[in-house]
Amino acid sequence: MKKYLSYLLMLLLSVITFGKSDYHVGIITGTVSQSEDGLRGAEEVIKKYGSADKGGEIVHITFPDNFMQEMETTISQMVSLADDPKMKAIVIAEAIPGTVEAFRRIREKR
Repeated sequence: MKKYLSYLLMLLLSVITFGKSDYHVGIITGTVSQSEDGLRGAEEVIKKYGSADKGGEIVHITFPDNFMQEMETTISQMVSLADDPKMKAIVIAEAIPGTVEAFRRIREKR
């Protein structure tokens, strides 16, 4: 799991190091009960680069604990990130049911 988090952080750093913020990066992780490492990694990135609602670059959301039953909620949360015109990248910690459909809808929207 830590290997994947390091890849996630390397991807984010490569996206973010191109200068300060005329863009946002969305991060989607599980909750603490699902994958604490992913959530803590996202929190560290927010500490370093700031939350978008406070002038930084990172927008972080979590998918529902019972994502199998709430697939439409997961899809709508992910698609809502694309409503932000500054959103340039969406990084998801682990693919869960509904992510393919969410990215399909994001591509249609953009």
